[in-house]
Amino acid sequence: MMKQNAHLILIILIIGSHYNCTHSTTSKIQLEDNQEFNINPFEPYNGIPPSEINGYHLVFNDEFNHEGEMKNEYWDSETGFRRNNEEQYYQSENSYCSNGTLKIIAKREMIKNELYDANSNDWRKKREYAEYTSSSFITKKQYHEKYDFILMEMRAKLPIETGGVEDYGIWPAFWTTGDGPWPHAGEIDILEYYNGYMLANFAYKDNNGTKWKGNKAENAANSKLENIINGKAIGFKTDKDWLNKYHTWKLIGDGKYLTIYLDDVFMTRIENDTKNLDTSKIKYPFKDNKCNMWINLAIGGNPHPDKEQLSKTEFPRTYEIDYVRIYVKNK
Repeated sequence: MMKQNAHLILIILIIGSHYNCTHSTTSKIQLEDNQEFNINPFEPYNGIPPSEINGYHLVFNDEFNHEGEMKNEYWDSETGFRRNNEEQYYQSENSYCSNGTLKIIAKREMIKNELYDANSNDWRKKREYAEYTSSSFITKKQYHEKYDFILMEMRAKLPIETGGVEDYGIWPAFWTTGDGPWPHAGEIDILEYYNGYMLANFAYKDNNGTKWKGNKAENAANSKLENIINGKAIGFKTDKDWLNKYHTWKLIGDGKYLTIYLDDVFMTRIENDTKNLDTSKIKYPFKDNKCNMWINLAIGGNPHPDKEQLSKTEFPRTYEIDYVRIYVKNK
């Protein structure tokens, strides 16, 4: 069954260009004249993407409405072991599009490492086999946009069962890296879930290494998924069905700040003119610098060093992405 809500599509088509449309992933779509249309938070959204939101113009989107593999003209797929000593071996076979969403499926399965080298000191090569598989995708370079005036959005359902120990090692993410060497070119984790925390982070270069700024350091209790579900986190209401619903993550750059939102609730922000303390390569990671978009589902790695505990986590896990969109404002 493809994404539904035909009556809503018809209404929007009739309204045409008279209104700018925005929507809330939790319950409704809001039009400029304050008309509201309820949507099902348990189902993919089948509306037409707004061409403009508050002066930001749509320049890239993938609604995942087709059946089968990811669109190669939009995305590059990662292969093999990649970073953070993670356990998963990335391969495109762990993903497909159906019924209006992209499914990234993490599995516990043993496969041969194609780069295996018994004499290598590189952890990516010295593992003969992988015990887990998943997928990771990055937008192609022609879809990179500047951080300064950007609105980047994803609607997704997380592969999380409780937010507790049952989800140990599960690491879904929606993030960006700037064009240039890491971390000088910046990284923004619009969504990162692991070890019970819903994280929103910014990374850049400090003289002592990588500098991280994020919501957990600012308010650890406010970033715990348990508190978001129970309404104890600022801006969130109690929602026992939270993990069964689709939610929206946004990054908005207004020329002064880059701000991250979850379901339109503020998570954290950073100034656009934040400067690398080490300016030898890039002075301003989030100003006059283009970025890409990543969506991936990692397993284990540095935040989850206990392999015995990971072995108790149930698989497969499905990270279900409804859509991703990029808007920019011309200044």
